[in-house]
Amino acid sequence: MKTLPIKKTLVLYALGLASCVTASFAMAQEDRGRDAAMEQERSEAQERIRDEAQIRDRDRESYDRDGVRDRDMAREQTRNQDRESDRASDDDYRNRDREMDRERSETQERNRDEAQVRERDRIYGSQLMTEEEREHYQQRMRAATSEEERQKIRSEHHARMVERARERGVTLPDEPPQRPGMSDDGRSGGHRMGMGGGAGPGGGMGGGMGGGMGGGGGGRGR
Repeated sequence: MKTLPIKKTLVLYALGLASCVTASFAMAQEDRGRDAAMEQERSEAQERIRDEAQIRDRDRESYDRDGVRDRDMAREQTRNQDRESDRASDDDYRNRDREMDRERSETQERNRDEAQVRERDRIYGSQLMTEEEREHYQQRMRAATSEEERQKIRSEHHARMVERARERGVTLPDEPPQRPGMSDDGRSGGHRMGMGGGAGPGGGMGGGMGGGMGGGGGGRGR
């Protein structure tokens, strides 16, 4: 077997070693490149995950804000509706109060008018008297301390009204129309003395007085 010279063998060995080193270096470079690519992919994946997480967080925050805003709007709308309802109720109450005040005022005015009519009707010949005369008559009746004094005032007043009616050509009833339980001095209760004012055929005027309940005795006549 033919052997190679040592120098050539060393050259070949060096070349083989260089090839191995070159191959190892290339493989190392390839591994580093692959590792770098994988690291980049991993970094990109992590960044993408972070981005997606941030997007989800923003969406959730936006949803929460929208939900809160919607709830706030719903509550505000409910409060507005409640305020409108309260205002409508207040308007209804005020309208009812005004209507009740108006009706009460009309009733009071009507009662005053009716009371004035009753006051006039309780006084004999009231339609021939002025308001001052009616007030003066009632004051005298209230100031009287006995039934006899009141009867005297009635008799004088009756005679005066009969004379005034004759002067004015007015016919008066013998008795003033009084409501049961009412007296001609504007006070309720008690009985009243009857008065009779008879006119005879000869034109004589009478202002008689009768005691007890009901009409009084007859006047003078011919």
